[in-house]
Amino acid sequence: MRKLDGLFARRIRITCLKNCPSVKFFWFLIFQVLFVFCSQTVIGQSQISVGSWRIHTSYLEGGYLTGSNQTVFSQGKSSLFYFSVNDLDPKPLTVIDGLYSQSFTASAFDPASKKLIVGYQDGTVDLVGEKNVQRLTSIRDNPLISNKNIKSAKTLGRFVYLTGDFGIAVIDPQKAAFVSSFINIGPNGSALEVLDIDEDSESYYLATPLGLIIGDKDENLNDFRNWHLQNLNLVIEIRRLAVAEEAVYLIGSDNKIYILEQGNLSWMIGADNVISLKKFEDQLFFSDSNAIYQVDEGGSFLQVYNQDSREIFDFHIVEDDIYISQVGKGIFHVSANIHIGPNGPSSAVNGFHWDKNGTWALPAGFQFSGAPITSVGNTSSVLKDGNWSEAITPDHVISKTVFRDSDYFGTIGSGLWKGSDAGLQEIVLPGSSPNKSIGALEVQHENLLWIGIFNDFGGLYKLSGNGDISQVQVQGLQFPRKIIVDRSGNLWILQTPPNGQNRIRVFNESTGLNRLLSNSTNQGNLPNAEIRDMDIDLEGNLWVGTSTGVFYLPFVQFVNSSSPINAVFPIFDNRQLLSGVSITSVLTAPDQTKWFGTERDGIWQFSELGDRRLGHYTVDNSPLTSALIQSLTLDPISGELLIVQPNAAFSFRTNSMVAFESLSQLKIFPNPVRPDFSGDLSIEGLTDFSQIKITTSAGRVVYSAQVRGGKATWNIMEGLGGRPGPGVYLVYVIDALGQERVSGKFVVL
Repeated sequence: MRKLDGLFARRIRITCLKNCPSVKFFWFLIFQVLFVFCSQTVIGQSQISVGSWRIHTSYLEGGYLTGSNQTVFSQGKSSLFYFSVNDLDPKPLTVIDGLYSQSFTASAFDPASKKLIVGYQDGTVDLVGEKNVQRLTSIRDNPLISNKNIKSAKTLGRFVYLTGDFGIAVIDPQKAAFVSSFINIGPNGSALEVLDIDEDSESYYLATPLGLIIGDKDENLNDFRNWHLQNLNLVIEIRRLAVAEEAVYLIGSDNKIYILEQGNLSWMIGADNVISLKKFEDQLFFSDSNAIYQVDEGGSFLQVYNQDSREIFDFHIVEDDIYISQVGKGIFHVSANIHIGPNGPSSAVNGFHWDKNGTWALPAGFQFSGAPITSVGNTSSVLKDGNWSEAITPDHVISKTVFRDSDYFGTIGSGLWKGSDAGLQEIVLPGSSPNKSIGALEVQHENLLWIGIFNDFGGLYKLSGNGDISQVQVQGLQFPRKIIVDRSGNLWILQTPPNGQNRIRVFNESTGLNRLLSNSTNQGNLPNAEIRDMDIDLEGNLWVGTSTGVFYLPFVQFVNSSSPINAVFPIFDNRQLLSGVSITSVLTAPDQTKWFGTERDGIWQFSELGDRRLGHYTVDNSPLTSALIQSLTLDPISGELLIVQPNAAFSFRTNSMVAFESLSQLKIFPNPVRPDFSGDLSIEGLTDFSQIKITTSAGRVVYSAQVRGGKATWNIMEGLGGRPGPGVYLVYVIDALGQERVSGKFVVL
């Protein structure tokens, strides 16, 4: 399995000089000469190129372990990684590496073929080998199977057996094909859920909700009448089983172990609260929450590991070495006394937040319907210098902001907290219990923070720069989950009443403005659809996503108590923008392009006015695991779009970033541009409305554009569609005074 190391990593191909054409070698030498000079005006290359994807998975959720004496795999609900027992270096496997999805339901390793078999809820199967990923879709595509969920996978001899709602399917990993299946083997040929399987030389043994079922291998097991339910006088479900020493060991829904031997059933005394039952080298082991036991012949057992402070989720044994899966900690290697796991957020991501203190992964967030959602874990993480680390925050953070250089955290169920160098401090909101949920935080200016409690309180709180907290009544306000402040200090509030549709309210304490928008003319003229999300652009237009499309409210900073407010519907392709599309998230980028997450159609990117499509990202052309996007956030410094999906979180580096206050050194990536590079050249460090021009060293212009935001991109194609030839290219920028100057250089090989 050592060949798996780096197998699926996205690598830049390095071309050997001895294989390069002479002209490419010539320009390579020129680049070496110019490198020192260019580095004086060009900041070092960005680590993440425009158009690239990253996945942000928590590997601490607790995984089921499988593998061999050389390699251990950990499969969680939304995480998968492996490591060699020789170096313990964890390596993730994700959709970016070619896997089908990021929601795993079962896995088993086959040592003979050196393939990991991975099952998914819709019946899809991946065979992850040393050189590629092979996909089997027979269960998924079979119209005769209604329930396709794969619930367990087990290697028995030369085959891997998949069990689930459909029954049993058998894979030959060497041939990468299904070789047999046993479905509709329940009473009278009905569908039967199979939870686990084992075998001996004569029979198959099935754990099912009905109990233990046995099938003789010499019989036609495609005939349901040849599967026999054992009368064990047990009124419990059989969940796991193992055959050892001519006895069948069963784990029931009461978490006890029962032994069936020569037709007699007995209970293994003292084996209570059993979690897992596994065989290694034909030796049987089981575990409870804090100990592992080895089963001897006759049903006696011996404790081989115990640690009260380490809760056991699953385990894997290699000779005398033990690996333990623990929720919230990864894989614990007993003999080395270390935890193993790839870098990632501490908990599954349900929301992203960006501010000057970093990119934050939050364990709680809002579904597009407005209902809160939480992860199994409850800790937040922060991304700095490319690495995730656990953040010092309260549990279940759902909203965050920075106010007067301190972090403020809104939580589900435990109120508002302030984070500083001195640690965490709970902020008491007068008249409110400490177990309230804080749905929205918004800074209006350096001396005012607005706080929205996610209930029907009917008001907001405001925190002043000197620490004073006061209540502000907002008649009719219910369950605020997002607040945006416009240039006039108006608060645009997205509220989510539990027994009604999401609504938009505009409020201004100073002017007395308090209006709830509706579908009436001059009162919003909103479409008859559910409001999902909103964002405001630099022109003062409030863009709104609904269950049936997109609209915007123009120049909202001029709204007062009596002014008309009417929705404007952008036109794209001779129809209203994304008409009929269910929008879940709305985002305005620094270059004023618009990003829309959807319920069934992935992510769309449009021009500033919504009249030109710039991109569309789906499961077919990106690593996205489903068509549903829960939320979108942008890191304006790097230009990374942060994406939350069910069971997965990604970032995608866009060509938009916040404008710089003044022109400085440019960052140009890639530099040099190699012959096999097919992406866009990015130029960062620009001011808003900069004019850039790219020329050859002889002065011929190959590209020019005006820039919104702090970054420009070029597809490295000249006006007639051809790629420019090898050489040194100069980047000119027209600064705020209208003066043209050379700001950077790059080389095309």
